[in-house]
Amino acid sequence: MQAFLSVVLRGVRDAYTWANPVGAQIGDRVVVPFRGRNRIGIVVAEHATTDLKKTAEVVEILDKNLVPKEGIALAQWAAEQYFCPVGKVLSLMLPPAFWSKEQPVKQTRVWSILGTETEPKGTKQKAVVAVLRRLGGAAPETELKDTASYTVLKNMAEKGYIKPEKGITPDPLFGHEERPSHDLTATQMEAYDQIKASEKPCLLWGVTGSGKTEVYKKLIGDALSERRGSILLVPEIGLTPQLISEMRGAFGSTVGVWHSRQNATEKAQTVHRVATRACRVLVGVRSGAWAPMPSLGLVIMDEEHEWTYHNQSAPRYATHSVAKRLCRKHNAKLVLGSATPRAESFHAATAANEYTMVQLPERVNGSSMPPISVVDMRVSNTFDAESPLSPQLVEALKKCISKEQKAVLLLNKRGMHQAMLCRSCGHHTTCPNCDSRMKLHSRGGNQALLCHICGHLERFKNSCPSCSASDYFAHGWGTQGVEAYMQKHLPSMKIARADADTTGTKAGIEPHLERLRAGEVHVLLGTQMVAKGLDFAGIGLVGVLNADVGLSLPDFRSEERVFQLITQVAGRAGRRGESAQIIIQTHAPEHPVFRFIKEYDTAGFLKTTLQQRAEHDWPPYGTVIKLTCTDPSKEVAFNATKALCQQLQATGANATWAPALFPRTHNKYHFHVFLRGGQLPPLLELLKEIELPRGVKIDTEPISVL
Repeated sequence: MQAFLSVVLRGVRDAYTWANPVGAQIGDRVVVPFRGRNRIGIVVAEHATTDLKKTAEVVEILDKNLVPKEGIALAQWAAEQYFCPVGKVLSLMLPPAFWSKEQPVKQTRVWSILGTETEPKGTKQKAVVAVLRRLGGAAPETELKDTASYTVLKNMAEKGYIKPEKGITPDPLFGHEERPSHDLTATQMEAYDQIKASEKPCLLWGVTGSGKTEVYKKLIGDALSERRGSILLVPEIGLTPQLISEMRGAFGSTVGVWHSRQNATEKAQTVHRVATRACRVLVGVRSGAWAPMPSLGLVIMDEEHEWTYHNQSAPRYATHSVAKRLCRKHNAKLVLGSATPRAESFHAATAANEYTMVQLPERVNGSSMPPISVVDMRVSNTFDAESPLSPQLVEALKKCISKEQKAVLLLNKRGMHQAMLCRSCGHHTTCPNCDSRMKLHSRGGNQALLCHICGHLERFKNSCPSCSASDYFAHGWGTQGVEAYMQKHLPSMKIARADADTTGTKAGIEPHLERLRAGEVHVLLGTQMVAKGLDFAGIGLVGVLNADVGLSLPDFRSEERVFQLITQVAGRAGRRGESAQIIIQTHAPEHPVFRFIKEYDTAGFLKTTLQQRAEHDWPPYGTVIKLTCTDPSKEVAFNATKALCQQLQATGANATWAPALFPRTHNKYHFHVFLRGGQLPPLLELLKEIELPRGVKIDTEPISVL
C-alpha cells in the first residue's frame, strides 16, 4: 500500500495529494476533504513519499477499481494529447452522479416465480405471474411497477407464489427478442479468420450489404467466451436502436448502451453495470470509447469513416486515436469497419502496413450493386426551374411506387429553402449572431428564419427589412421544402422526412424506418442520417438531390466526404437482390468524384485522394494542428492570432493563419492558426514550450481545417 495518493476532483483542474490510511488504489472512487467539505474523486496515482509538509487523509473508499488502471492511463495520455485536465477526460468516463453522490445508482429487487402447483386468484396477482413468465420467470421490480404495487408483490411472496432476491442495478434495456445469429458465409469466415490471426488493428473493408455485422457478432461472442468485454461504436445515435436490438437478440442482458440521449439515471446505471461486469457488450457512439470496461478484449468502430467520430468540443479528441490507445493498454483487438474507409485508414492498411486489410467484396446474397445514373441538372432542370426533382427522378419514383417498392431521397440540407433573396435590392437576411444566412423553415403554418449555427429564430416577414419590397425569391432547396413540393405535385406518394427537425427524440430515426418497413410510407426523404444503417428489403430507388453540396468547400477532406456519403446512401438499395437504381442529380457531372461513385471504384478514389494529399503533405503524410483564437472583439481575436502565429514562426515552425469559414458565430470572432509538420509528438512538445493565448482552442487531430 502506497502512503499517498493523487486524487482528481470534478471541476478542479489539478490533481491534489492526500494521505492514504484506508488502503485506496488507482481507479478507486474515494471521499476526501477539500476546502472545508468532503468531495468525491478518483485516485489517479500512488506515491511512497511527498514533499508536502502536511496532508489531509482520504476519508473512505466508495467503489474499488471503478475505473480500470488502463482507463486511468488512457485519461492521462488524453490529457497530454488533447491539452485538457485529466478530470475533464475522467468526466467522459463517469457521469455527474458519480462525482456528487455516494450511492449514484439505486438497486432494485428481482422477483422470481416459485414452482408452486396452485395459481393466484386475484387479477393483479395473475398479471404479475404472466409478466414474470413472459420475461423468463424473473424480472427486476422496475419491470413490474405498472402491473402491481409492492404491497401486492409482498402479499404474493407471503403466500409462496413468488420470492424476492438480492438487489441488482436496473438494466435500462431489460427484455429482448431472441435473434439467432446466421452462419457465416465462406467469405465472411475467411474475413473472421484473418481478423483473429492478426496482431495489428484490422480494417474490415466490406461493400454495403456484405454482412459486416455478422462478423462483428462472431468476434464479440469469442470475447465473451474468453470472459472479456467488447465495445461496439457507431457514428450516430440514430443507428443505435436497430444495432442494440441485433446485439441484444444475440447476447441478451449482457448488452448495454451508451449515448448522449440517455438521461442521468440511465447513464449512471450503465456505468455501474459496465464497472461491475454485468454489461460486457457496450453499444455506443464515440464517447463509448471512454467507458470504464474492465478486461476489455475487443473494440469495433463501425462506419469508421464518419466525421462524427471526432469530438468538436473540449477535449477535442479523435476516436480512432483513443480506440487505438485503449486497445494497446488492454492488449485488445481493434476492428475498423466501413464500405468507404477513410483515406488515412486505407493508407495504414496498404502502404504503411500498420493495419491488416480484410475485405468483404461481395454482398451476402450475391446480388450486384445497383446501376448509378448521373443527371446533369443544368440541362434536365430547364423543363421546370422551380422543381428540385429532375424528370428522370420523378419518372423513377413513379415506377418504383408502382412496383410496390420503397424509395430513399437524400438532400443534405434541412429547412424549406437555404436563402431568401430580395429581388429588388438583393438583400439576404443574415443571423445577428453569426456570419450566416438564415434558412427558411415552416412549422404549424407559420414561417420563420432559422440560423443553423446558433439556433437564432425570427419570424419571416414578407417585406424586405432593407427596402420594404415584397419581392422575395427563395433559392436552394432543403428537405422540408422538397417534402412540401412533393406533397403538392406528387400527392399520391406518402413521404416521411428524417432530419434534425423530425428526429430529435430518443427514438431518433427509428419510427420513420418502421413506417417505411411497414409500407405506411413510400418515400424516406432526409439528410445524411438516411445514408447510414438502413438495412431492409424493398428499397428499389435511391435519389441524391443537389449532390454538389460540400464539393466546393476549401477543405482537403471535402471530396472524400461527398464520395463517402453518396456511396453509402447508394448502398441502401437492392440489398436483398431486388431490382434497383440510383439517380444522382448534380450541376457538375464532369467532376471526377462522380465517375468514381458511378463505377463503385472506392480503391481508385482513395488512391487518387492519397496522391493529392502526398503532394501537399496533408494527413496521413503530414500533420496539422488547428489552434483557434476566439473573442467577442474582432480586434482582440485577430491580434491574439497574429501574435501566436508569429511566436510559432519564430521557432522555425511552419505556421500560417486564416479566418474561420464563418468568421463570426455566437457573437464571437474566430481565427485559425495552422501548425504543420511531419509527426505529431514534436508539434505537441513545441506547443507546451510556448505561451499560448488565454482560451485558445487546440485541435491536435482536426477533422476539418474550416
